[in-house]
Amino acid sequence: MARTIAAATKAKLYAPETSEAFLLCVTIDEANLPEPIRLVYNTESITRTAGEFLPMYFSVQLPPDDGQSMGQSTLSIDNVDRQIVEAVKLVVGKPTFTIEAVVASDPNQVIYGPHVLEAEGADWDRNSVTARAVTGRGMRNAYPNTAHRRTQAVDPGIY
Repeated sequence: MARTIAAATKAKLYAPETSEAFLLCVTIDEANLPEPIRLVYNTESITRTAGEFLPMYFSVQLPPDDGQSMGQSTLSIDNVDRQIVEAVKLVVGKPTFTIEAVVASDPNQVIYGPHVLEAEGADWDRNSVTARAVTGRGMRNAYPNTAHRRTQAVDPGIY
């Protein structure tokens, strides 16, 4: 999906030096969470249309874009707040995390994303909480799909 980026923002992106800051935002959502967890890689919180994004150190590793591998993404958040682990304990299903890059002077101006990933597991220790997501999940399914057996009763048109 092509995104239209303002000419002034493109100039700041490609400039060797700029006074503009570009922030990475992550939204973690799951049905059992009372509200989505919104984080920004910054020292101050920011307010966007979606709500307030709390400052937090985190790292995101996106899969390679080589067209050959089943990419695994990871989101690792510093475990500096007890609420993070409490939220992970509330999760029953597969949470999604949405990654976006925004312009600091206009946090509603998205320059990358949204990149939505479905987490397949999470681990935590005293230092960090890490979630893993695999893109291209449909490519890992068996073929033919063993959940759907072709019989005359199910698919009469092919018999």
